[in-house]
Amino acid sequence: MFNGEINLKNRKIPRLLLGTSPFIGAGQFGAKASYYYSTLYKKPHNMYKIIKKSWEIGVKGIQLLPYKPIIKALEMAIKDGCEMKIVGTIRPNTELEDIELLDDLEAESMILHASLVDGGNFNYVETLLKKINDKGAIAGLATHAPYKTTKRILNSSIRKMFDIYMLPFNSLGYLMDRSIEEIENLIERLNKKIIAKKVLAAGKLEPKEALNYLKLKKCVDIVTIGVASPNEAKETFNVFLGRY
Repeated sequence: MFNGEINLKNRKIPRLLLGTSPFIGAGQFGAKASYYYSTLYKKPHNMYKIIKKSWEIGVKGIQLLPYKPIIKALEMAIKDGCEMKIVGTIRPNTELEDIELLDDLEAESMILHASLVDGGNFNYVETLLKKINDKGAIAGLATHAPYKTTKRILNSSIRKMFDIYMLPFNSLGYLMDRSIEEIENLIERLNKKIIAKKVLAAGKLEPKEALNYLKLKKCVDIVTIGVASPNEAKETFNVFLGRY
């Protein structure tokens, strides 16, 4: 199960996070993407209802893509008593603004978007990690290419500058650039706290199936899961909190 929190640098991060990719209608959702964009991103109150339901179920953290409508929805939920701990993403092209914004929101952690990390400019990545560490937040990296990028990180100077690593991880190998075993070996060598995303493989896996697989994997510390409705939140998060 993914109950409770992990302790890291005097901060506590929930082991189960509400993801926000559905809120922006991310491309991985295929034909549903435009529907999510119009019914969620364009309607912050609908996102608020999902955040509130997730919090009521027991999800106490959010993996935040800091777009204005999502922040508006989160602030609505916070005003309603839903104090969500924030693990925020630093987006490309708005890096410095996002660091300041997430600092104002008192984010527990700031994670550089995979587009920044996978692009290969580790000198710039190092600069951004230093800024995050200077803010006192837990610094992290995300990747869309866990095998390729992890190999590069292992031999780089940035290896000691971050503590959280977010990557796709699921039993189907969906959006993973090598076999699960090869990637697992690399991230064990990296020795960071791992946030698994895409754990449901964009809806290809049922929550129970995904959870049973992840329970076997000692390398995963935290999971982030995006849902598109309060009912979906109930069905998904009750499973990951062991209430099925």
